[in-house]
Amino acid sequence: MGKILNAIANDHLCVAPDIYRGSREYRRARDLYCTLGDRLLERMDKEDQKLLQEYSDAQLNESSLYGDARFIRGFRLGVLMMVEVMTEEDDLVLHEDDSSE
Repeated sequence: MGKILNAIANDHLCVAPDIYRGSREYRRARDLYCTLGDRLLERMDKEDQKLLQEYSDAQLNESSLYGDARFIRGFRLGVLMMVEVMTEEDDLVLHEDDSSE
């Protein structure tokens, strides 16, 4: 116990993001998104391209903030589950004298 806490305390925890390559389905969706984006940009003048970029940036920011909040909530839920398991671990064991339940 404590390996992660020691790594955090000693600044040895690797938190660099991995490059997500995704499944075939994800890659197809990404390729379609990129292709459609290129086609849209070809049809737009500079002013419309700028507006689309601002829209895309705002959408990405919102999505990132939402993803962060969901991650934090999920992490907290996982910690609460672990605390419950560790503090009430005896409740998970069937005892012979518990036949009344």
